[in-house]
Amino acid sequence: MRFGLNRKRLIISLSVAAVAVILFSVVRMTGFRYRYPYHYALASELSLTREGLEEVAGEPDEHLENIFGMMVEASAENWERVLELAVREEKTLPGCYFYNLANAMMGKLGERLLSYYQLFEAGLFIPVGEHTSIPDLICSNEVWYQLGEMTMAEHHTILGMIYSPAHGGPRFYRRMAEINMVNGDEKLSSKYLALLGDTLDGKWKEKKKFIQKKDIVHVSDDVRPVLKGLIESNPDNLAAYEYLLCYDLLTKNIPAFIEDYVPGKKDCRLYQEVALVHLASIGDVSADKRKELGISEKVFRNFNHYNESLNAARGNADMLPVSFKSTYWYYFHFANRG
Repeated sequence: MRFGLNRKRLIISLSVAAVAVILFSVVRMTGFRYRYPYHYALASELSLTREGLEEVAGEPDEHLENIFGMMVEASAENWERVLELAVREEKTLPGCYFYNLANAMMGKLGERLLSYYQLFEAGLFIPVGEHTSIPDLICSNEVWYQLGEMTMAEHHTILGMIYSPAHGGPRFYRRMAEINMVNGDEKLSSKYLALLGDTLDGKWKEKKKFIQKKDIVHVSDDVRPVLKGLIESNPDNLAAYEYLLCYDLLTKNIPAFIEDYVPGKKDCRLYQEVALVHLASIGDVSADKRKELGISEKVFRNFNHYNESLNAARGNADMLPVSFKSTYWYYFHFANRG
């Protein structure tokens, strides 16, 4: 009798322990999803387990959660949310990349560019090479797709698929389906949709009007011809136009900026400031020249104030008024690589 009672107690104890383990696992998983929802979402998009994502990206933390959040929200074109997350990640490459992309999609790239710490042209187009992290590589296609450049978008998407641990997943299948729909290849798109097991939401139709209409040689580290081709194909592609101008000014290529700049096409203080640098360099800031380049009297007065302050500070950036730190003149004088 005692033996039977002990056995019954043992069974009950083991059952309670098993239930406790199950409950602990459920609570732990639920807690993880609650604390790191974008980790879980991105792992699913890449056909990875949570552990599989950790192997390529590292232990979950708030920094990675913000980066994964930008990746997830950008693919859904939730630009306000992307911007919120990017502000938390200033001075990081993903933060800069997504900050610029979100603002471009909202028509405010030039307006807000220098209100954020810029990493030169890398903050516009993620450089892809042997040292590029897998998350950076995976999201490097996003800017090209949003600008309407499908050849570059496809190239970067395939690279991301190759180097992603699962070599596939809904994120890649959806993007490849979208690219091929924009390009008019419904047959190839349907193959990716079959892998995806889903349909597209139709946002891809907006990209169709911006696609490249001329044959050009696509070189991944020479973006100017690609951007210029997009603008020639559709002059109303203001996002591509702003990316071109911002690429010129971030690389401090003033002659290229003047070549690409169309006064009045996009009213923006920053672009007027760059144009003034050009006029100062040729020694002619006359009213006629300023009018020709669409430079307002307000910007010109601020330019003179900046130069007076710079001389008074004897070139010391720390002694300049804070208001000048978001001007192109400040960037031109004090932003240095590495």
